[in-house]
Amino acid sequence: MNLKTLIRKRAAAMWLVPPCPPCWAAPVVGSLLLVVAPVVFGASSERAEQLAWSWTKAEQSGLDFLAMQVKRGSDGYWTHKANHYTARSNLSAGLTAEVGRYVERMIEVIPRVFGYPVLTGKQELQVTVHKTAADFTAAGGQRGERTFHKVGQGASGSGSAEVHICALEAELLDPANVLPSSVNLRELQRAAVLALLELAAAGRELPVFMQEGCAAYFESWDLREQVPKRVSRLSANARPERIKALQQAVHEDHNFCPDLLAIYAESTNSFFKGNATLKLAWAESLVDFLLSSGQRCPLLPTLLHSSSWSAKQGGDAAWLAPMKTLAGVEGGWHEHLCQVVSEALYVQKIDIPVDATPARIPSVTKLDRYGTDPLVAVCPGLKDAYDIGWYAGNSQSIRVLMCNPDNSKAGEIEPEFLKGSGSLLGFSRIPGKDLYVAGHSKDNASGNRNCEYWVGGFNGSGKQLFDTLIFGEKNSEEMHSKGYPGVAASARIIYNESAGNFGVYVGHTMKWPDNVRHQAGYFSLLTPAGKNSTVSGWYVSHNFDQRLVVNQGDFYMLAHGDAYPRALVFSKWSGAGKKAFELNYHDIPGEHGDNSTYCQTGGLVVTDKKNSAVVFASANERKSHDVCVVLIDATGKELRRRWLTEYAPGTNGSFPRIATYGKRLLLVAWEEFSGEGPRMQYVILDDSLEKAGQPGSVAEAHVSSCYDMVNLSGGSIVWAVPGIGDVMRVYRIDLQAQMYAQLREGLAKATAQVAAVRRVPKKGVAEKLDEALLKKLVTLSQEKKLPQSGMRLSKSKALIKLVAAEDSGALEFEAGGARATFAFGELSMADKAMIASLLVVQERDNQALCGVTGFYMDCSGQSTTARMYYARAGRSEAMKFKNFFTQE
Repeated sequence: MNLKTLIRKRAAAMWLVPPCPPCWAAPVVGSLLLVVAPVVFGASSERAEQLAWSWTKAEQSGLDFLAMQVKRGSDGYWTHKANHYTARSNLSAGLTAEVGRYVERMIEVIPRVFGYPVLTGKQELQVTVHKTAADFTAAGGQRGERTFHKVGQGASGSGSAEVHICALEAELLDPANVLPSSVNLRELQRAAVLALLELAAAGRELPVFMQEGCAAYFESWDLREQVPKRVSRLSANARPERIKALQQAVHEDHNFCPDLLAIYAESTNSFFKGNATLKLAWAESLVDFLLSSGQRCPLLPTLLHSSSWSAKQGGDAAWLAPMKTLAGVEGGWHEHLCQVVSEALYVQKIDIPVDATPARIPSVTKLDRYGTDPLVAVCPGLKDAYDIGWYAGNSQSIRVLMCNPDNSKAGEIEPEFLKGSGSLLGFSRIPGKDLYVAGHSKDNASGNRNCEYWVGGFNGSGKQLFDTLIFGEKNSEEMHSKGYPGVAASARIIYNESAGNFGVYVGHTMKWPDNVRHQAGYFSLLTPAGKNSTVSGWYVSHNFDQRLVVNQGDFYMLAHGDAYPRALVFSKWSGAGKKAFELNYHDIPGEHGDNSTYCQTGGLVVTDKKNSAVVFASANERKSHDVCVVLIDATGKELRRRWLTEYAPGTNGSFPRIATYGKRLLLVAWEEFSGEGPRMQYVILDDSLEKAGQPGSVAEAHVSSCYDMVNLSGGSIVWAVPGIGDVMRVYRIDLQAQMYAQLREGLAKATAQVAAVRRVPKKGVAEKLDEALLKKLVTLSQEKKLPQSGMRLSKSKALIKLVAAEDSGALEFEAGGARATFAFGELSMADKAMIASLLVVQERDNQALCGVTGFYMDCSGQSTTARMYYARAGRSEAMKFKNFFTQE
């Protein structure tokens, strides 16, 4: 390949590539902006996947017989009526029969799942499926909605719960699987729970938090289950939008400690205001927590029937009972949330300010066959620390960003001797040792620009330890002169701890007797002192891209060959540089040296079974640019290959990347782009390439077009790209155990911080509230409306009853016919809290009074009970009382 032609072709290709996506970068605030962008394991879209359902042969036989018995009424609806349920539909007799059997199963399973409710007497669940939106709205449904329910109460033990649902679009109808292609079973199951709970409540008010939590939880329940056991913990592919909201709340709130009592006490109107998706996630997660153990199941009916009040002796309203129950389980629920979030894969986005501007890297929409210089390269350190070697284009300098395990900036290195470098061509270090190495290019003495390839060693202070010339010192016009590292190629440097050396692998060109500078790979070994020894000075002709990893003392290498061989190549070498085997894992059609390969090298990892998983992208003999992964054994034999995508023309997969995800799983990620722009896609595979979940996507993250995903010492996956301006963006995925430990630690700190805070009333606040409370007592006394319940005050040994209140502050109490007078000003905060709580029983909707009661209880040290009253007061009212305190 002629070098000038090659550079001209590459430049022309670059003109066709749009700039790096702006979503890679974000403004910087302070020294470290941490923005968590979670993703949902297995969620391929924001919409929940439809529930699968099929009938057994015996069931289908019974349905066929039942369909013949179903009659069509004059209104056009077929009706099937049985004990405790009725099914109606204007689609077909067959669908009506299927809906009937499905409803029959629901009313059997729902009580087993929740321990409640059971249809009794003449109660029934009636489900109607409407063929069109017009039919649905004519029955009472709202435009834009797909379901509604209503409850009719009759005499004791009777009544009906109606569910109306609009059928799916006609073109989705599958004659072989009528029910799930006609009815959204998630919507049906959700609406059925809401309707049945209201029917069982017999007109009593239900807490919206619990009602919606039960309905949301049952959405994805598999009706084949015959015992009340959990399906998957908040199955992410069932409800991605809720999981995403939950993850954002947990990860972005560094003082994560959600107030369960306040959320539980919300009214229907306030519950669906603001972030309703998050509130549904809270509600669903609580039900999931309660049902995670059979011992907690009896709590559900208690929490569902919280709204009835009574003038219980001592002033304890009935709603306090479930509140106390919630207070008791709140800590366990918090831990459960940590577990739920840690089980779902997510990507953190960390923007770290740096002291120069990182060079821009190619867009992920680029489908060029050539590799990319590793302008941003991540190198793992010890104990989950890591370093990022990067190239500052404006100053032509190579720098190192040192990162702590918590992703904070530990420092920066800018070696003086690396200033003026043409590019960064490989970066590595010896973990635990004060030695970094960076490959870089320089002009040679003949004026050939960036023709020389050097590898420099330096310490954490930037002091030069060595700078070794690898090749490129000869004039490029000389025969057999090597030079131009990284041209139409990439580069990798990696440390081999077992062999005690660095592997150096880079693309380069050399002048041949035909007077053309042809291109190939170069592989050598470098000692920690900087001594270089060539292993292969010409490896795979037209080697457009390079990858290099180390496992147990061996080097594993990928080459992108355009000539001799024209194939993607995988090889294994010993730590001393002896080749063990070589395999062409993707043959490329066309003429040797064509310079067009229509494929991209991805990456590779070595599994615990000593197999290697190699990922690449190719449009060869495909409809579009697709992503494939190949499994190769320790001898170089291909075990299996799996195409992960099958894109239609116009949609492409590019820059596939791979990393280990725990001991036996693999994460494969790539960039999908079409007319709508790029979007990171991923899938989790086991070590035999079977899917461990449905593919997912992350609009907020992008793979790197210039370097690999790497595993840190603890298993976390990290990669980096330039941000906007003087910013480095790091993407990180932690493993489940790591994330749970981090979240649990944060929760413990937040809980301890709340417990350690001593709330002290601001000056004059208590006096004003005392005045208001006394004034109210006097008014009630004059109207003869004082509470009739007895109370136990600190000044009394028995239950006493308040019978009179004077403007002077004198309060008269009665006990067993005897009377005693106490001065209001002499009562303790606990006494005032007791009196206020009795007033709340009489005025259940007085939110301000609930807040006053919470204030007095807070002042008397009854913080848990105070939270219950603040919750009843509502968020806006509770915030007023929060401002009445200082924190010490």
